[in-house]
Amino acid sequence: MDHNHVSGGTGFDAVGLWPACGHVRGKRVWSAGIIVFTVGSVACGLAPSLTALIASRGLQGLGASMMMAPSAVLISHTFGSTERGRALGINAVVVSVSVSSGPVLGGYLTQYLSWEYIFFINLPIGVITYFWTLHTLPKQQRGRRVGEQFDAWGAR
Repeated sequence: MDHNHVSGGTGFDAVGLWPACGHVRGKRVWSAGIIVFTVGSVACGLAPSLTALIASRGLQGLGASMMMAPSAVLISHTFGSTERGRALGINAVVVSVSVSSGPVLGGYLTQYLSWEYIFFINLPIGVITYFWTLHTLPKQQRGRRVGEQFDAWGAR
């Protein structure tokens, strides 16, 4: 079995599903994504075999896609038109810094602790993020905003 499956597991592609869910139920999809990603991370750290690790990485990838896809929608709905650009820019910087610093932090964790800790570190981050999300993001309103129509073609 090719070990590239382990690193490629988070490439779960749900492009056709999550953007539409983000538009309709962004906070719920985002919150569920945090839970799925965190559970997948712990499962990776506890994986007894390579097959279990690959399956757990797939679960982690599903959770990541549930967080990434609706994030722009959540930001757009949370911030007004005067703050939206800045908020989207900050989000882009945070994602870029995280992607860039992740391998370095992972290297330190594997060198000084063990490879499992590159997954276990997501447990406290996931728990904190989940409760922060519940506390910080505004409650989503059911239905659409006045004058807004769902763009089924654009959500594809």
